[in-house]
Amino acid sequence: MVKNTGTIKVKIIQIQFPNNLMNRFDIPKFRGYLAKLYPKYTLLHNHLENGKFRYGYPQIQFKTIKKIPTIIGISEGLKILKMVFMDVEELNIDGRHQKIWEKSIKVREEPFGQTEDYYSYQFLSHWMALKEENFETYKQLNSIERQVFLKHLIRENLKTISKGFQYR
Repeated sequence: MVKNTGTIKVKIIQIQFPNNLMNRFDIPKFRGYLAKLYPKYTLLHNHLENGKFRYGYPQIQFKTIKKIPTIIGISEGLKILKMVFMDVEELNIDGRHQKIWEKSIKVREEPFGQTEDYYSYQFLSHWMALKEENFETYKQLNSIERQVFLKHLIRENLKTISKGFQYR
């Protein structure tokens, strides 16, 4: 992989179901529902056939944005999500069958990488910064140390994203 000091274009697909609102705690159930519908697509659920997990940057991500169920895909995830978009006609979350009356799909390219410019970002969905072991560390820190720790974690997240986009 070549070290990159500019930006690359990342192709992103976003699917939303605006009439099927859900809480963020339903997202694992939503992912599970689609995983059962499409078990051969490892990127939907990240479980390998041998029972182990697929590690690496998730190429398909499930979120809620203002309670709207949203699926984001990059790289190989694009192809799978195009098929899911055309195919899925209902959701079944905890035994609640919901007909999908409206869905949207957007495909776009976004720049990713280092620039000389300063950008301000905000999260559209919750950032899960603290895994169990990180949370234990976090609890032991004072407020200034917590800020430093969270900045460290977001830098590590950005490195992981860069690897997922094959940007070094």
